[in-house]
Amino acid sequence: SVQKFGRAVEEKWKPKEVEQEVSKRPVTPPIVAMATVGKLSAFIATNSDEYSHIKKVDGKLNVNDEFKTTFKISETSSSNTCELNKSWILDSRVTIHVCNERNRFTEFEENLSNECLWAGNTIITILGYGAVELTVKSPKYPDERVLKLINVVFVPTLHTNVVLRLLIAANIHWDTKNSILTFQGRHFADTSMMFNQWVL
Repeated sequence: SVQKFGRAVEEKWKPKEVEQEVSKRPVTPPIVAMATVGKLSAFIATNSDEYSHIKKVDGKLNVNDEFKTTFKISETSSSNTCELNKSWILDSRVTIHVCNERNRFTEFEENLSNECLWAGNTIITILGYGAVELTVKSPKYPDERVLKLINVVFVPTLHTNVVLRLLIAANIHWDTKNSILTFQGRHFADTSMMFNQWVL
């Protein structure tokens, strides 16, 4: 019948290119970097003397539209931040990678200037910056694989490590529907949920 013939044709038709592509391991992306120029790239450093004149309201800095910095990370009210101290949280609002452990850096340079970042209304001193290598999980790599981040700032007082927006510069995207990171449209690494936070 026409229906059986259609099924037979459908079963036989499968491009070899697709079969070969599926069998390949996912490509490893380039080093995740900020695609700009300078020690801290396009992100303008905020110096301490730039915020020394800002008045405090109820013990907090009064941040208005006239004073903004490009170093920003999200403020979390989670009571489980201690459990996530060594984890890397995925946060689409962060504008820079942040690490709270000095021994995680494979390359490191002390911050000799007054550069700092914001976490909500809190100003935090940046002690240094460098490169960090993360191990991430992927179906094609049961023994895990390495994702190298550069221009990571070192802030030991932060309760967890954060990463994300800059991954887009390397064509790595976060697929929340399937709980994965993709690179060039293909599954690159798994993400999981811990204490109501997406983590690598």
